[in-house]
Amino acid sequence: MVLMPLAEGATRRASKTIASGEFRRARKTVRDHLREGKKLSSAELHQHVTAAKAIRDAWAEVGDPPGVPRVPGELAAAAAQFEQLRTEGDELGGWLDRTNLLDQSAEDLGSLLTALLGDQGTLTTLPDLYQLRSALSERHLVDLLSELDDRQVGVDLALQVFEYVWLTSILEAVALTDSRVGAFNGAEHRRSVEEFRTGDAEHIETTAERVRRLCAEEATHERDAPVTQTLKFYLKPGARQSLYLGLRFT
Repeated sequence: MVLMPLAEGATRRASKTIASGEFRRARKTVRDHLREGKKLSSAELHQHVTAAKAIRDAWAEVGDPPGVPRVPGELAAAAAQFEQLRTEGDELGGWLDRTNLLDQSAEDLGSLLTALLGDQGTLTTLPDLYQLRSALSERHLVDLLSELDDRQVGVDLALQVFEYVWLTSILEAVALTDSRVGAFNGAEHRRSVEEFRTGDAEHIETTAERVRRLCAEEATHERDAPVTQTLKFYLKPGARQSLYLGLRFT
């Protein structure tokens, strides 16, 4: 770079000033473009020239056709289109709660707009979502909604959280009005239920054995009973007719 000695020492600049007419002409051209009354040191001059070159190179990459910056043929129309783009970008940024939306690169902005266009389903449900959020806020659930937003909770987990909160609120409201519910011990209740289930299962499992034992005891008792007790049974008023009939047809 012709003006490189500007960033070097005074001896180097003096040598170039004496030996290089190209260096002197380039330095004079740069100084002639400074604002009136503006003075810069050699190092500052080199810094600004380097920055200007970087800007010119960037313009050369995006220009069509490539080249130095130039005034477009339809400057007024281009300015109006850019102003409209900036207005619409600020409005979109307000809806998205994102400031300086146009400060990002063209690629990032294009990706964002493409994603928004591809998500038309969410756009059509926004009125319902706003109405639902307003209704939940009126029921003092603002803190819960904010916490769910901060944690980026998914739909399924959010529904489970809402169900838990709803059921818990019902339990708390009933517990304040009914001491039986307020003093209810869930762990103790579960222990009692488990004891009942275990005992009931054991009772069912041993029922057949108890019935067989009872039948065996009754059969043994009848077998070992004296004959006189049997006769007394048949001599009862209700059993005599059966005895007579048995003797008659024997």
